[in-house]
Amino acid sequence: MPNIITKIYTQKNINDIEIAKEFFKKLDKAGLKPEKIGLFEPLKEIYSFDRAVEMWNIEEPGCYEDDVGMVGKAGGMIGKVKEPNFRFDMQWWRHPSKKSINNICFYMSQKYYAKKQGVLIDLFKYSIVLFDAFYGYMSHELPQERQHITGSIETRMPGVFWCNFFGNKYVDFFGKKRLLSFPWYKTDAIDNLGIICFLSESPHKELLVSDEIERRAQIHLGIDSFGDLEEYVNNPTKIQYRNVPSLK
Repeated sequence: MPNIITKIYTQKNINDIEIAKEFFKKLDKAGLKPEKIGLFEPLKEIYSFDRAVEMWNIEEPGCYEDDVGMVGKAGGMIGKVKEPNFRFDMQWWRHPSKKSINNICFYMSQKYYAKKQGVLIDLFKYSIVLFDAFYGYMSHELPQERQHITGSIETRMPGVFWCNFFGNKYVDFFGKKRLLSFPWYKTDAIDNLGIICFLSESPHKELLVSDEIERRAQIHLGIDSFGDLEEYVNNPTKIQYRNVPSLK
């Protein structure tokens, strides 16, 4: 499994032909054009630009609701390239009466990331703007796994990672002054959409050895927004509801 994980959350309707075209053009420009694509594993189709754009917008029955059944539409796809060992997953939902949360994930090898850090950070920033993201992060898989708590972005913060994008909803929730008063390694404002905050220079050095920096960041922002690890160990299937902004 690739070592570096990127996850981006949006409530924008991303099953859009123009968005798909821009995304695949960016992957090509970044040297990350997929070799194979598909709706699910195993991937069997050879990539072509037109087919990828078409697949991005394939609609299936969407969201299940108790006492109602399937409502709305949903879609998603996967793309892979062996060298430089990169994969993306995309999932979207379109509910008929409320905003849905859609996500885009990138997975890549630590080896490639070490060589092309600037390319991948640029892809992260570009995707935040393209998808009008409200939250996202980049992390080595180990810090992500050790902060995992059962739930969703609607019930608890996933953690504090090497690179964190806090959209304006989260900047307002935590308070801009408080957010920026933590001793981040670096911060970067993104097109009036929010702020990117880096915990350290690299995702795969000191952050793999200790959780000290991420814990200090959680406490600074408000520990009640993050999952309780002890509670998770005692009851790993229980969804934890923490202090987070409403996404409705």
